[in-house]
Amino acid sequence: MLSEKFDGKFKSFEELKEALENKPEPKDDKKYEDERLNTLVDFMEKGGQMEDFLSTQLTNYDEMSDEALIKAELKSIDKDLTDEDIALLFSDRYKLDEEEFEEDQIKLSKLKLRRDAKEAKRKLVEEQKKYLVPEKKAEPKQEIVEEKPQETTTGISQEEIARRNKEWSDVVEKATSESKPITFALNDNGESFDYTLTDDVISKVKTDMSDLSTFWARYVKEDGTNDVEKLKKIL
Repeated sequence: MLSEKFDGKFKSFEELKEALENKPEPKDDKKYEDERLNTLVDFMEKGGQMEDFLSTQLTNYDEMSDEALIKAELKSIDKDLTDEDIALLFSDRYKLDEEEFEEDQIKLSKLKLRRDAKEAKRKLVEEQKKYLVPEKKAEPKQEIVEEKPQETTTGISQEEIARRNKEWSDVVEKATSESKPITFALNDNGESFDYTLTDDVISKVKTDMSDLSTFWARYVKEDGTNDVEKLKKIL
């Protein structure tokens, strides 16, 4: 849950939001108390994309096919490649079409694919580990011994991926369900008015925030590059 991710400092999305908004203007060399925020900012300052950072948190390379591993490596090498470009490069490198190539050619290509996929996976996992945000493990209770799901060699299991996605959805659901009126100051005399979110607005917020890629899109400039300074301001 949210409180576990931040060592019990924030019990709700609103508390986290308030803390972020009240932080002073960051300096270029600022380091955040929570190392996970430093990891995200460091990744973006080095030119990484939001989608790629999320991929480091959710991708399980152990369950990817050899073909998928090769294509993932091609994409990591050249972000400008489209899916069509990658498919073309893959088919040119590996002769797997049984209607077009001889049996020996296909066998050789499968051998090369298996070998190359192993190396591609090694590189992808190595890169993933640089930015994989560690989870804070709860202290085990003495009276209860639970068997933890076995993790894959990448350090992130399917159960963990599902848990992280559900955790984010739960945070969004809780935050929107507990939304309070927003107070706007009209002048220096203390006059103000409260704005209450309508059901339609709350529904739209749930839809937009539940998709992590949509949530992070606000920190991407029109030219497709990361708006690191904007992210720092809310951190």
